[in-house]
This record gives sequence, C-alpha cells and structure tokens, in this order.
Amino acid sequence: MSNPSLVDQLRSKLPRPGLRNFKLLLAVLLAAFCGPGLAPATNQAVEVRLDSQQVGASADSVTFADQAALEVAQLTEKVTPAAWLQSHPGEELKVFNGHSREPEEGGWCACATKREPLPDGQELVRHALFASPEAPSPAVLPPDGDPTQLIMTGCLLAAIRVETKEPEIDRGIKLASETRQAITRSFGPSYHEGDSHYAYDRWWDTAAHWRAGRITIDSSYRPDPNQAESRCVEVYAYLERSDVGIDSAETVEPGNEREIAGIQKAVTLGGLDRSQMAPLFSLLSEAQAWNEGRLPVPEDQEGSFVSTFEQWIANARGLDHRRQAAALVVADLILKKSEGGFQQLRGDQSAMRQRLAALGAEFKPSHDSYFYTNSWLKEALRLDPDGEVGESAFLLLMERGFDWPGTCDLDEEPFRQVIEEGEKYLSRATKPEMITAVHFLVADAYRDIVTRVRWAEDDEQASQYRAEAEQARLKAIQHYRLALSRDRTSPTAREAWGEAWRLMAGLPPRDARYFCLDGC
Repeated sequence: MSNPSLVDQLRSKLPRPGLRNFKLLLAVLLAAFCGPGLAPATNQAVEVRLDSQQVGASADSVTFADQAALEVAQLTEKVTPAAWLQSHPGEELKVFNGHSREPEEGGWCACATKREPLPDGQELVRHALFASPEAPSPAVLPPDGDPTQLIMTGCLLAAIRVETKEPEIDRGIKLASETRQAITRSFGPSYHEGDSHYAYDRWWDTAAHWRAGRITIDSSYRPDPNQAESRCVEVYAYLERSDVGIDSAETVEPGNEREIAGIQKAVTLGGLDRSQMAPLFSLLSEAQAWNEGRLPVPEDQEGSFVSTFEQWIANARGLDHRRQAAALVVADLILKKSEGGFQQLRGDQSAMRQRLAALGAEFKPSHDSYFYTNSWLKEALRLDPDGEVGESAFLLLMERGFDWPGTCDLDEEPFRQVIEEGEKYLSRATKPEMITAVHFLVADAYRDIVTRVRWAEDDEQASQYRAEAEQARLKAIQHYRLALSRDRTSPTAREAWGEAWRLMAGLPPRDARYFCLDGC
C-alpha cells in the first residue's frame, strides 16, 4: 500500500460528526508518510492530535494550515535522501554543491522540494532539508568512495520548511493565525508567541513555537512592508541537532579559560616566577570585561596597561632564552585578548601603540585601524626554536595564521604560510601531540582554499581558487585522516570529522579558520 493512499484513507474514513478528536501516535503518522522502518525523532512516542476537520477533510477543502501540519509531522531521525525519495517519488532533490552564496549552501547537504497547488489558489511549497551527519564516536571517517552515494546514504533529514506566499498583509496575518491553530491541534499549545529571529538574519513576525520530543516547530508570517513578493507564511520544523533555530539570546563570547591555560603552560615550561603574575591576570580579567562591554575602558587606562607590559618585558630581558620566550608568550596572549577594547590603539599617532611597538609588538593597518600581528610569538620561537616553549609559540602561530591579525581582508591568504610551515614541520616532527595538532591545522588551511571559491573577491580570484580547489580538497582529507588516526575523541576531532566528511561528499565546507566568512 503506497503512502499517499494510506493518508487518503485516514482522511476519507473520518468525516463523520462526533469524531472530533481523533488521536494518532507520531509513529503511525510517520509510517503513513515515510514508510515502515523510519524511527520517530524521540525515543518516546510523540502524540500528534488530528481532529476530524483535519483528517476527514475532502480534497476540495484542504487548506494550507492543515496541510502544513501534516507536512511537518514527517520530520523524523535517520532518514537519508535515498530513503526520502523512495517514499516521495517524483520530488526534486537539489544538492548544495557550493556554487552560490545562498545561506543554505553553507550548512546543508541537499533539499527535496514539493510544490502543490491548493483549492483556494495558493501554492504550498515544502522543503525537506538534509544535513551532513554528526561525527560518530569514535570519529572514524568512511572509506573514500562516490561523493553522490555518500550524500544519498549519509546525509540525514534535519528540518522541514513549508511556506506559501501571501502578499496581502491582512490575509497573511489571518492565515498565520489559522496555521498556528492547526499546529496547536496537532502538537498541543505553543510555548512562546512573539517575534522570531531565525539564523541567517531572517526576521519574521506573528510567530509561535512548539516542542515535540527533539523537534522544535516555528510558525511565522513575514509582512515585509517594502517587498510584497517576499511576504509569506512559513512553518519550520527542525531537529535538535540542526543549526537553525530561534535566536533568543545573544551569543556570549568565550571567557579567558583558553588564555589562562596558555599562560599557565608558558609559565610552567619557562619556569617563570608565578608571584609576578598577579598584574597580568588582572589585565586579562579587565580585558574580558572590556571586550564584552561590561566595563568601559577608563580614559587613564592606557598608562597602567602599557606600564604593566613594560615592567614585564624589562624583567624578562635579563632571563635566559627559554624563560624570555615564555614571558613573551604570556605577554602575547594578554595583548591579543585585550587589543579589541582599546580605541587608543587605533589612531595613526597612537602613543599607546608606539610604546608597545618599542617593546617589540608590531601592528598592521586595516580598515582605519591597527591590529597586532603576533610578533611576540615570532620572537619567542626565534629564542627557543627547538624547545617546548618554542613549540608552544609555533602552534599558536599556526592557529592564528602567523602574521595574519585576524582581519577580513580578502586579499590576505594566511592559509598558504600555514600549509608551508606546517608541512615543513611535519617532515621532521617527532612529538605525537604536536604532529596531531599540526595535521588538523594544515587540513583546515587546505579546506579554506576550497571555501574561498565561494567567497572570492571577484571572478578572477574565484577562478584562481577553483583551479586549486580539487587538489586542496584531497590534501585536506589526507591531513584530516592522518590527524583522526591519532585523535578520534576530542572536540577538535569531532569538528574536523564533520569538515572532512563534507569534503569527501563534494559539499562546501561549513567553516573557515584563516579568513572570516562574516566579513566577506
């Protein structure tokens, strides 16, 4: 028995008065749409309530609201594109191969689309969005194979979006209300109503949100006052693992844990006097507060800030090379964390920057500002090239792209120096933990060449990266494999597995390390 006929039977058998609250478990509904063997999106059954108006409606009275509720109820875990197309024959499957800058291209695998005219003249459009799989535990990559087959059998259903255009605002608000009522009849009361902010800066009004097991459902209307063609009612259901949801709180920048760990490591490796660390840790705490906007930078802070560094560097100059190198790593970590809070560093005639430059801190102009270029790390590496402090400095330089200050200039290519220096290091390296870390970073650098095809500054630059992309893709996969053969459990390994898997499938990378996607 085909899936559509089972749904038709459910509708046709329940038109009679008195069947006002027909209840079906989600597993039954999913079997109707997706076929047997597709697990629900939660280990416990999610109850979906379909009343006689929804289930028993004739074909002539099908509305967008009720059909949208049925469509999103198909969202379940462990459904591949191959399985979806088998149970939804005739649907168009678009693979996101990275040839455009559309937001979906960066994070999803593929999208199956259905377009259905409704009796009232509206058109329902349903998109089933598939995401690349999460890393297994341990994070072992599959063998090399056909990229298309990897997508068809490896990507997993993660979201369903149903929408219809409605340029008339009053009618759109009314339809959004009817849609909310239909979803409430099926999934119970919403837990929030109000404005919604999805990922990718898409604002929607007249919003409501539901949760059912590991599924979140949003229903919204977008009454854009300037673009009637973009006004639409949308229902968006997504699994917990998806990267699209309600942006209900601002993203909080990470704290100082990484810097503190780096400082403590440098102090230990260099044998520095811990009793002299208090002023530096105080600076680090203040810098975090400045960067988060919790505290303003005092106007007189310049003097005490630079004086702390001047005293620290002056004390280090009388030490041996290893301890000097360690002191420079400590100074670097604090300056790198705090530079964003200081407008005094920005001007062409900045006295603060000139005083820091006298201590060996180099800065680079970019976008009417100046940025620190990791010069203290380079000096630390020169002082201790074969020691543990020097290795620590080298790894930090690899992570940051050496001279790259982290700006968003598309003419900068720090990944090339990372590849050159990283592969040179790997040819002579002996320490397992360093080898693993450098393989991950070199893999990221090759990955960024592939990413730059989509984010090139112009056609000429895009052509240059396109010519390199296939070789870079293969080299990135090679280095990811070598790194994952040594580390299969850390957060870094799990993230790297995801990027490697997408490269193996011929999909665009989701991330970039050595240029900033947000500034492109």
